[in-house]
Amino acid sequence: MNQTLSSEPESCDMDKLPMVAFDQKNIVDNVMKQFKKGLLHRPLVFHTLPHKFILSEVIGVHEQAHKEQFDVRNFRKKILASGIISPIGEFRKSKNRGGRPAELYTMNPINKINEKRFNPI
Repeated sequence: MNQTLSSEPESCDMDKLPMVAFDQKNIVDNVMKQFKKGLLHRPLVFHTLPHKFILSEVIGVHEQAHKEQFDVRNFRKKILASGIISPIGEFRKSKNRGGRPAELYTMNPINKINEKRFNPI
């Protein structure tokens, strides 16, 4: 494999990392473990989303990180009870599916969040 190092950051699938030097694979693995742990205890996922988002985007990030599917109804109930997010009274129509528009949410200020109550698993 002939790969050259680039000074520009690139994104890639975590299961298909390019060759890295020295112990960087271990560093990436440790960062991913901490990220997954943080998803369960802190609202880190919301820093990867736009200011207005739909629940399926939040669920998607959690499912990708944990490589498992969550019960959507249970996830919704838990995340709303945590106080991490609030509906904003706006809706987004799906571009590729019919049905009713999805409700938009936004992250609440940190002082309103009860982080200990949110555990989607």
